Amino acid sequence: MRINWMKRFSIFFFSAVFLLAFNNAGFSQRLVNALSDKQISIDSSFAGETISFFGNIEPEIGEREKVIEGTFNIIMVITGPSIDRVVREKSNKFIIWLNSNSQVYEKFPSYYWVLSDASLDDITTPEVLEEYSLLPKHQPQKFSKNANKDNRFDKELVRLMKEEGYFGINENAIDFHSNSFYSGRLELPANVPVGSYLVQTYLLKDGEVISQKAQGFFIRKTGFERFLGNFAKQSPLLYGVFAVILALFTGWLGGVAFRR
Repeated sequence: MRINWMKRFSIFFFSAVFLLAFNNAGFSQRLVNALSDKQISIDSSFAGETISFFGNIEPEIGEREKVIEGTFNIIMVITGPSIDRVVREKSNKFIIWLNSNSQVYEKFPSYYWVLSDASLDDITTPEVLEEYSLLPKHQPQKFSKNANKDNRFDKELVRLMKEEGYFGINENAIDFHSNSFYSGRLELPANVPVGSYLVQTYLLKDGEVISQKAQGFFIRKTGFERFLGNFAKQSPLLYGVFAVILALFTGWLGGVAFRR
């Protein structure tokens, strides 16, 4: 009798857990995203481009609930190819400005933009933003390789990246066209880095992240620009010699033209 009682209790317990999980699953959502361009080509006439994002909030596959209810928010993070960066501090020594201290950042994102449908302060809390490292200011903390870390270098690196247009936040870049359908846009500058880009979409409700979706696109050079880029990487010595010869020839040609 003791064994039957334990068996019945186990069946009841696991059945209750299963039903509870099944009922709560009706409240879960998933993101379905799409990009206007998965590959962007850069040539001599490239002056920047706008890439568009589209998405819809849908119930999880197999859920009984078919209608999405509630107010949602979207945060998109676009991360460019990784590079190694060194931030140096100059000091005046004996009337000469010299590099004194420096900080190294390995595999640091060359491009990092945050898009949202409203002010980040209204969407979520600083704790959530820091937990997921969503802001540009959070990036140096993850990639610094110095043992004795100096936060001044972190701030300067972010400032320089913002001045170059590689880092930034646009809190009006995403629009909701219904309770579930949204679209976003990203303005790519003419000097955008070449390589693979990751688009990480975060779905938020009541300030908390409830779902994520990742997708990507690629930026590459075409034509003569691609040939020069590959030539510089594959044969740097020959590329340097060619550049010097071209500079000398251009200078000589200019002198001849002005003498006439």
